[in-house]
Amino acid sequence: MKVSRGQISLDKQAIGAVHGAATSGTVNISIRKADVQAATQGWTPAAKEALESAVSGRLVFDFTITAGGKTVSSFNGGTVEVQVPYKPAANEDTNANCSLLHC
Repeated sequence: MKVSRGQISLDKQAIGAVHGAATSGTVNISIRKADVQAATQGWTPAAKEALESAVSGRLVFDFTITAGGKTVSSFNGGTVEVQVPYKPAANEDTNANCSLLHC
């Protein structure tokens, strides 16, 4: 699935997991700018500081799949791949980029 901010791909097992969770027949995939403050509630100050250092002013996205009104976070051993276009800053170490996945 291509979207304006990137692409999401699910393999057959992941699609099966989403299908199995879709009791109402409705599946939604959303990509939105994350609320880092809300996402890190309950984190230790050191963990918040580490994330802020890693993010360093960059955009953080929230990718959510819901099926039948419930968030799907287990894909029965399947794979979900997310690609987001990104242009590094002039002096940025491209080997230092990282992503945080939280299911």
